[in-house]
Amino acid sequence: MKAIVLAGGLATRLRPLSRIVPKPLLPVLNEPILLRVLRGLREAGFVEIGVTIAPHCALIERHLGSGGELGIELTWLRESEPAGTGASLKLHRDFFGGSPALVLTADMLTGVDLRGMADAYERSPATVTVAVAEQDPATWPGDVVVSDGDEGHAYLFRPGAAVSLRRTSTRSKG
Repeated sequence: MKAIVLAGGLATRLRPLSRIVPKPLLPVLNEPILLRVLRGLREAGFVEIGVTIAPHCALIERHLGSGGELGIELTWLRESEPAGTGASLKLHRDFFGGSPALVLTADMLTGVDLRGMADAYERSPATVTVAVAEQDPATWPGDVVVSDGDEGHAYLFRPGAAVSLRRTSTRSKG
């Protein structure tokens, strides 16, 4: 299984910092956040990793090179301009080669067991496997998957705006 890291965004919420340094290279505990993400992927067993970058992110490629020093193989997936998540994945679908892939953002520091997610997928292949954290939909400001175990029943785009789904889950066949 391959992994793809989305790193080509504009990081407008972090301006003025992101005007000088691309957000994935901003330090967290004196280390670029993207480096932490890539190490986490390597520790989870991912060695083939694609990283999306737009022209304003060229410094990222210069900083990380081929990934050999990290024990991974980086493929730089270049975009002429930031494409957004869905368009970026569609643009670089050849990188996946029809195989499953783990998708992360370059600023995602998480305690999610990435290897466990990949193993769960391999035991029960699905169209999409999503990591979710338990939240109270009445107070959580973000999107929410309503589930019973592994089976999803609804997706709340914002609290109170439920949309029924036919069959969706943290592991779904679509």
